[in-house]
Amino acid sequence: MVTLYIVKKALSSNSNLRYVAFLSVDLVIAVLATFWVLFAFVASGWIVGVVLDRPETFASRSDLYEGRFLQALLHPFEPANIRNIYFGTIMGASALLPTLCHIYLAARSFGRWMLGTLVPALR
Repeated sequence: MVTLYIVKKALSSNSNLRYVAFLSVDLVIAVLATFWVLFAFVASGWIVGVVLDRPETFASRSDLYEGRFLQALLHPFEPANIRNIYFGTIMGASALLPTLCHIYLAARSFGRWMLGTLVPALR
């Protein structure tokens, strides 16, 4: 909802600077959302560990994921590893695509602004 409002304001802006500013705010929101997802995974793992009466530390979680990562690298075609690789790819792409889209839009807008500034100066 907030992103749609920001995009509408950016599209209706009269200057390139305001357009870039609106998209930059949206980029910050996308990056914060990515960190929120990472925090939610860590916090939910900790809460599940407390509720199930199996205390879990960040070190044990880190060791678990490191072991899965190494197993996936050493034996990528085992069924359990294929599932982990697929899950990691889908989750990573779903978190990364909106951020990449915002970075692309900001860079494109900045490039158009620079082109508009440099071309008249060269004449």
